[in-house]
Amino acid sequence: MRCFSMDLSSRVASVAFVNDDTTIVQENWNQDDVPRQHVFSLLSRLFKSSETAVTSIDQFVVGLGPGSFSGIRTAIAAVTGLALPGKKPVGGITSVESLAWDVLREFQRPEVVIVGDARRQRLWAARYRRDAEVVRCSMECSLFTHQEFKQRCLDADLLVSPEVERLADFLREITDIGPEIVGESRYPRAEAVAQIALSRISNNIPLDPPEPVYLHPPVFVKPRAD
Repeated sequence: MRCFSMDLSSRVASVAFVNDDTTIVQENWNQDDVPRQHVFSLLSRLFKSSETAVTSIDQFVVGLGPGSFSGIRTAIAAVTGLALPGKKPVGGITSVESLAWDVLREFQRPEVVIVGDARRQRLWAARYRRDAEVVRCSMECSLFTHQEFKQRCLDADLLVSPEVERLADFLREITDIGPEIVGESRYPRAEAVAQIALSRISNNIPLDPPEPVYLHPPVFVKPRAD
């Protein structure tokens, strides 16, 4: 099965083209260093190759976040648009799951907590554990105050964040009382998004719908009366 995936949820964005167990293409870029339209120029170049033609793709998958509001929405819109002419299926994998997938394999640990800055004086965090070759969620991605995070998450074996710089003060605060902390930011990869999707499909596990992971309730500002 040929799978195209995209993740724009973090500072380091990526796209990947995976054919069963073989990664044909993966491209990463720092979104701070390129214009916003870079992803569309990249797609135009990528799909010119007969090996990665858009018509050859069986499944489209997108990283759902949490993370950049505009990045996640752009990725969902782009992947949905690419799939539309051929009426190909579109599914989602949370970006935090794909990051956990990579980290648990790299560090060979039984469990990891992924944490990020949710703004509004909150953290978001999720916990994943490795069960043989499968990564399972043991705590759904949720919002925490700093104190709530200390109470719920400091018993983990390993802590990873895509926003180490933003959380530097807090991570220093818990360095001596919590899990081992990976000292540099780690980012979700489109290749891992595709690999998880293909694994689910082969085991008849449905993909998530292509809808953004929003943790905060929507903010509504009442319009002024004339």
